[in-house]
Amino acid sequence: MYTVFRSLYRGLDRLVFHNLPLRAQVALKSAVLRMSRTMYPTRIHARNASQLLRAPAGSNSGWSWRPPALPEWVKDEMEALSAIDPDIHPKSDLMQTVEFYSAPWTFDVPGRAYAKLWHALGGRKFDCVIFVPWLKTGGADLGAIRTANALASDFGARVLVVATEDADSPWAGRLSSDITFLEVGATLRDVDPIHRVDVIVRVLLQLAPSVVHVMNSLLAWEAVARNGLALRQTMRLYASLYCDDFNVLGLPVGYARAYLPRCYPYLEAVVTDNTRNPRQWVKQLGVPENLFKVVPFPGPHTAGVVPTSPGRAVLWAGRLDRQKRPELLAAIAAALPDVRFDVYGSAVMGEGNESSQLRSLPNVVLHGTFDSFRAIVKSDHSAFVYTTAWDGLPLVLLDAASVGLPIVAPDIGGVGDFIRKEDLLGATAGVPEYVKDIESLLARSATRQERVARQFESLRTSRGVDVFLDALGKLEGYARMRELHITEAQVLTNNERGGV
Repeated sequence: MYTVFRSLYRGLDRLVFHNLPLRAQVALKSAVLRMSRTMYPTRIHARNASQLLRAPAGSNSGWSWRPPALPEWVKDEMEALSAIDPDIHPKSDLMQTVEFYSAPWTFDVPGRAYAKLWHALGGRKFDCVIFVPWLKTGGADLGAIRTANALASDFGARVLVVATEDADSPWAGRLSSDITFLEVGATLRDVDPIHRVDVIVRVLLQLAPSVVHVMNSLLAWEAVARNGLALRQTMRLYASLYCDDFNVLGLPVGYARAYLPRCYPYLEAVVTDNTRNPRQWVKQLGVPENLFKVVPFPGPHTAGVVPTSPGRAVLWAGRLDRQKRPELLAAIAAALPDVRFDVYGSAVMGEGNESSQLRSLPNVVLHGTFDSFRAIVKSDHSAFVYTTAWDGLPLVLLDAASVGLPIVAPDIGGVGDFIRKEDLLGATAGVPEYVKDIESLLARSATRQERVARQFESLRTSRGVDVFLDALGKLEGYARMRELHITEAQVLTNNERGGV
């Protein structure tokens, strides 16, 4: 199809576009370029319409557009100034990466995107704007939903949740009906990434909420990094961070590494779900310790032990991505051929081939995605197995604890904030350690019951809804919405009565 599209464009260019005035050519080709980027984003290399202009009449048939050379007088001035800053010497490494930029004839794409978003909000006022990439399967997404719902239901806040990626949000329906949900990815699709930040910042400045909370949105992190000082003049900025990611070389990456050193002066607080990962950021990134505030996401209500006849069956649930080590799960299952492994989940961040080893094992049953954890627990499950390589505090562990499943997990990230050390495997645990712990739980009902009792106690004391709401309420300036609304109402009433 791309070949057909390209041929059609070339034909129109030769027969129609080339004969139009230059201004009309640029306008038409700008429209074609926007459309082609949407249809074939990986095939289009032109940056603006001027690069699509055809050769002047009588020129060599091999002519193609090239950016103009840097004028000699500019080079002379840069060379003179390089005595102050060597990077601006015309032959420096930095200048070799500089690209030509030509201002377009018309530039209304960001403005149109802004107008569309502004009209979608209908002039409503919001106390808190929460930025997420999307709302789909994942602990961070569930944490964002619980935070937004608590602000709206328990603190009386007017909440706007903005999903910034051009992707579906199947979990958006879990938001309270009082919350406004706005997907901006499709609207910003044709806007250059640099100018997407402009659009978001302009929307925020116009909305002027009391609080902005960044929860794993790349676009929102960019907005804080670039315009945090301006934004914080009229609103309080918060961000959530749970753990680092790690690349294939084992090096820590993620929002904390990329943005925290630049953004922390603009943030009121960094909200996290555990005490362990912030210690690493304080030590390695040099950010202040008092920046971090722990807000423990609540576990679900417990309703007694669900498994009624535990047998040689265990449960695994999560994302089948590299972080969760599905290859380790496959090795554990292979070492326990007489144990049934019910595996729920799908790849979210990977390419979907992480489960290939699991598919080949006869004692592994792949069930796909799930909506309710309680619904996937079977009466013969004897344990919940978790094989993460790095993490904050996984909410799926709270789900497992709430239904009375003893948990087999490594002492990684914030897991130790919830599960006692004596019930955890070592951070570098391999197949033998997992197999030993699983076999112990399968063979001894007393061991299972003792571990379940400790998990219930941890849920009650550290992961209750009251603990969560109390921690939110203690964030300075974050959850005082109901008080502010009452004050506003009193002011309006006084004004109507002729008061001050």
